[in-house]
Amino acid sequence: MALEDDYDFTNEVQVRLTFHPAYLDGRMELEVRRVSYGDDVPGEYEELPDGEILRKELTTPAEISPAAIRAGKAEAWEELRELGLQPWDDEWKQEGEYAIYNDVKPLDAT
Repeated sequence: MALEDDYDFTNEVQVRLTFHPAYLDGRMELEVRRVSYGDDVPGEYEELPDGEILRKELTTPAEISPAAIRAGKAEAWEELRELGLQPWDDEWKQEGEYAIYNDVKPLDAT
């Protein structure tokens, strides 16, 4: 499944990895979603209505250990590759206690 070309990838598509241990039968969740960044505060964004591109339960157990989060990120990278995407960098941002997010870009972008 490839993502359509009508997305502007400059800070408008995000990946979020949720890893709460009691969430989704103990599995991490991957979301790819469209967002809109505000000009007022750097890093502030809002999810767009109907902006969900993909939501998927991963096979990685939901745990808060660094090793589990690395495993979840690796599985997320594989899922993103199937869409033709990759995280912008490896500097994921914390979203609450049990989620991290990153912007994405096309695989062929440098």
